[in-house]
Amino acid sequence: MKVDFLETPSEDVRIEIIPLIDVIFCILTFFILAAVGFTRQQAIDLDLPNAATGKPLPPQGIGSDGLQRQRLYVSVDAIGQVYLDQQPVT
Repeated sequence: MKVDFLETPSEDVRIEIIPLIDVIFCILTFFILAAVGFTRQQAIDLDLPNAATGKPLPPQGIGSDGLQRQRLYVSVDAIGQVYLDQQPVT
C-alpha cells in the first residue's frame, strides 16, 4: 500500500467576517447607549438676571480675611423641596 505524503488535500481556510462585524456592532451599540445614559442629566431652565453693578466675589478657598470659606450646596427636587447641603429647608 502506497501512502502519498506530498499531496495533501487543500482546504480553503476562510475567516468568517460577518459574525465578527455583528459582534463589533453590538459592542459599539452598547457603548454608545451607555455613554448617552451617563451624560443625560435633568436640569431646570433658569432665566437669571444680569448684574448691572456689583463687585466680583473672591475665589473659593481662603477669603480676604484669611479664613477658610465653606461652600454651600443648594438643590431642588422634582416636587420643589429645597435642600441646603442635603438637609431639607423649611
